[in-house]
Amino acid sequence: MWYQTSTIRYLISPPSDLYDPLCIKEIDLSKSGIVYECEFTNKYKGNHTIGIAVENPPDPEKSSKEWSSEIKIEVYGEYDQGPLLLSQLVRKPYYIYFGGHISKGGFALIGYRSPDVLPLYRKLKCRFIVNKLDKAFMNGEYGKTMLCVSKASDK
Repeated sequence: MWYQTSTIRYLISPPSDLYDPLCIKEIDLSKSGIVYECEFTNKYKGNHTIGIAVENPPDPEKSSKEWSSEIKIEVYGEYDQGPLLLSQLVRKPYYIYFGGHISKGGFALIGYRSPDVLPLYRKLKCRFIVNKLDKAFMNGEYGKTMLCVSKASDK
């Protein structure tokens, strides 16, 4: 329990589940107009990411220039009963990553800090609304895709 009180302690002796996904859900990004939802609870203070993990990671140079997807991400408190805590329309990922805890790479779409933006120890619901997709998703170039919420590095 002492891990949850200090991000410095994560760097010295991180808990074994620090970077385990808080939510992971396989999604089909070959069609737009679909809404996906997943429930999660932030367990540790610090940086977190909501994004898309993929089986076949993109070329970072090519992907960032050619990304034409439009995805709205909303996070509600206490599942649907609570208030809207975070809402963002994503037109470009804020970074593309390689390697990782659950896949070979993917797209980080939103970053947030807990408890500054989203609370600790409360049940939350992430709603992922696919408004528009680029050709790479529609053609299945990235392979299996997953909606993922996870702890990120505090460095």
